[in-house]
Amino acid sequence: MKLSSKDLLGMKELSAEEIRYILYQAEIMKQLLMQNAKKTPHLQGKTVVTLFYENSTRTRMSFELASKYMSANAANMTASGSSVQKGESLIDTARTLDVMGTDVIVIRHQMSGAPHLIAQHTNAAVVNAGDGMNEHPTQALLDLLTMKEKKGKIEDLKVAIIGDIAHSRVARSNIYALNKLGAEVALGAPATLLPRDIADLGVSVYENVETAIKGADVVMCLRLQKERQQSGLLPSMREYSKFFGLNSERLKLAKEDALIMHPGPVNRGIELCTEVMDLHFRVADIKPVQNQVENLLWTLTRDIPNKRKLCQMMMAVLFVLLMGCTEQLTTADPEEDTVLKVLRYLESSYVSGSLSEAAELMHYDVCWLSRQIKRVTGKNYTQLVQEKRLAQAAFLLSNTRQNVADISLAVGYENVSYFHRLFAAAYGMSPKRYRDTRQQLQERTLF
Repeated sequence: MKLSSKDLLGMKELSAEEIRYILYQAEIMKQLLMQNAKKTPHLQGKTVVTLFYENSTRTRMSFELASKYMSANAANMTASGSSVQKGESLIDTARTLDVMGTDVIVIRHQMSGAPHLIAQHTNAAVVNAGDGMNEHPTQALLDLLTMKEKKGKIEDLKVAIIGDIAHSRVARSNIYALNKLGAEVALGAPATLLPRDIADLGVSVYENVETAIKGADVVMCLRLQKERQQSGLLPSMREYSKFFGLNSERLKLAKEDALIMHPGPVNRGIELCTEVMDLHFRVADIKPVQNQVENLLWTLTRDIPNKRKLCQMMMAVLFVLLMGCTEQLTTADPEEDTVLKVLRYLESSYVSGSLSEAAELMHYDVCWLSRQIKRVTGKNYTQLVQEKRLAQAAFLLSNTRQNVADISLAVGYENVSYFHRLFAAAYGMSPKRYRDTRQQLQERTLF
């Protein structure tokens, strides 16, 4: 399966099937960040430019790191240091990047619709990293993945979103996505911070946050975006915190294992009361599960282990899907489909040779999975891992100037001599000779 558009402009444009597909690929790609060698060749030779007209730390760094993890050439451009200061229009800037051979443009802009505008005038894939008060699709995808990991599903969950709904692009993206995936969405905010006709999006709207939170599986607090607000919307920050901030008493209205989420950064003591943020220091049974780039998460449960940050992984998944570097494999045979899932895992996670990790990730018995792989492919999992590692080594030898020792380590072989023997057995020559031969062939092709 491939995305229907070259661009990721918003959750409104994505179908439920496309959202599920991105999340499925993200679960596989997450394994990459859990390895020491955070490098894959999926975007080798591609160029990714982050074009940010607003200040950002988490989102911009997430995209830049993700593109580097996928071997792309990453470049950063800000409005303050570009020809925008000389009067260059947004379309002209985008066209300039396009003719320079840019493959992906990641844009954040203070005006709603800016990514949609440049997508019409460029051949590059455009990723919306936040446009005004419209949407922030990558944050919503990260939130969905977090919910799915912690709750096991998204369908039939009650998600309460409380705070500055009117000015929040995160809220809009989550509302679109959660509705498409079958979740129940309840909004809680002062009347002045609720958009007109927001109920038309299929959500329940309350001006009392207690009603919105009651029985919720997930409580998502939003930052008060004072930089976008007009004066007179709130009497004071103190009053907002008193009547609409999430405190320990209101938290008791949600389910016992409810997730508490915040897109960050947090205005401590306003949307999230200090007693909730610091509760894990005083109560042994309540601890933070995740404090990650792009998403802050707490949960009232003691049996979920601490997880690594997901944001760079999600951006990497989006890059791969937008560039068409992955294919969806299907089969009528459920056992063969299981094996194909493992092979896709192997494709994204080539330095991990553990069949037990793949089995645990997909909830299968290791012995059964081993037999099915042997039956379908005629090879065992270890052979498949070795073939993938050596193929990746051959690719790096042909297309990079890395020395053989570094390549050996990058593909998962700490013992360089052992890598030499395996490579020679597979390709009939040493890694150095293979590189020299490939270079000679390329030079003959050129001339």
